Amino acid sequence: MNFAPMTTRRLELRPFGRRDFKSLTNLVSDPDAASATANTFFPVDAAEVPAWVKDRYADLIAGDGIAFGCWRRAGHKLLGMASLSLTRDRCDITFWFIADIFGYGYEAEALCRLVGLAFDSLHVAQICAVTHTANVNTISILKESGFRRSCGVPTADFAASKRHGVRHFQLKRTNVPNRQKDLTPSVIFVGAVALIDHFNRVLVGQRPAGKTMPNLWEFPGGKIRSGEMLSDTAIRETVEELGVDINPNRLSPFSVVSHCYPDFHLVMLLFLCRQWMGECRAIHHRALKWVPARELVALSVPPADVALMRELRDLLTK
Repeated sequence: MNFAPMTTRRLELRPFGRRDFKSLTNLVSDPDAASATANTFFPVDAAEVPAWVKDRYADLIAGDGIAFGCWRRAGHKLLGMASLSLTRDRCDITFWFIADIFGYGYEAEALCRLVGLAFDSLHVAQICAVTHTANVNTISILKESGFRRSCGVPTADFAASKRHGVRHFQLKRTNVPNRQKDLTPSVIFVGAVALIDHFNRVLVGQRPAGKTMPNLWEFPGGKIRSGEMLSDTAIRETVEELGVDINPNRLSPFSVVSHCYPDFHLVMLLFLCRQWMGECRAIHHRALKWVPARELVALSVPPADVALMRELRDLLTK
């Protein structure tokens, strides 16, 4: 996975990969992990780690959520994990850190980063959290971060929550109008599409001369808007840039890249589509062209797209 880490003053946040199996196994072996959250957020033992990491990657490339490992930048020790699960009108946040660092502010640091990511970059309306009543540390951190007890769950769910000893919290965008934005650089989420024809050729568009990174070739796509999932973004942008319609059922998650440009941090999800309605036109781009799979890596593309071109070539030339 080509994912540039997101950082805070003391932490480095990035999705888990194969190289993290050992660290993650050590983390979930902590006896306090079992009471961390009300939902199944982490693997319960070492045997589940590979499948759990694979599932989290599937969530990421589908745009359904992102689970970060949180490493201390000094010494690069894995301290915990934090997750955002996304829907069109809200996201659920879950986090857990090893017990012996409580009181040093690492949890709040990670939580602040994810709250900013949800509101400023993913444009969600509210963030929800569920935790066990016995987990006083998590409850304290949520309250200090502005979360409030929520009674907005259905009656049946509220009764079940009470029986199982959990509490619901929420933080709404409207409740924090003067919140300081701390995402430096700003994070931009993009949904993009690789249209593939019957000859396994891929459609790319040439960026206009007056835009940043002029004349480079790219996939059609653009920034996420409020109320959208990233798959919605990819479909909308394809209509706006090419004049063609895509049935959501014809869209397949493929890969994700994260790249730090000088003035922003890009996170781009690429979807694949082999069937659409209409004829592609260069509405936004200077030009369009269909590129054979083997020639994708020879294109002049933005830095973030390099890895995607290589992955797509490998997929289509198997």
